[in-house]
Amino acid sequence: MVSIVDYKIANLGSLVNIFKRLGLKAQVLHQGGKHYESTFTRFYQAQILPAKFGVNKRRIPLSDPIINGEIRRDDSVRDLEQPRYDPNQLEQDRAYVCKKLGFSEAEFATYLRTPPASHFDYPSYARLSERLVAIHMRKRYV
Repeated sequence: MVSIVDYKIANLGSLVNIFKRLGLKAQVLHQGGKHYESTFTRFYQAQILPAKFGVNKRRIPLSDPIINGEIRRDDSVRDLEQPRYDPNQLEQDRAYVCKKLGFSEAEFATYLRTPPASHFDYPSYARLSERLVAIHMRKRYV
């Protein structure tokens, strides 16, 4: 008998794969995307990140099934070409998020159009931290 402890579990997809190999049934409630459990995270990851910052969070979870041999790369590319969001749900979520953040639709549209700010535009120790890491890496590998 093989136990789940014998497997290295990287993510939920791997766990479901293990259940299948062991002949167990697992039910997973699919929310439509990674971190789509709440309205704000769904809207942020599917609308704000791609529109404002050019970040598509759907790419990362699609890599595991490719590596596991569950799907082919061209299938995942087709998945990425699909809309991130149901248009009706998008409008509902946009209204909800704007209301919660206190933005009008026009203010939110302006926010999306403005260029993104860098972390370095704000006071922090980020640059110092980068320098210290660079020094550490040079000393470590010399």
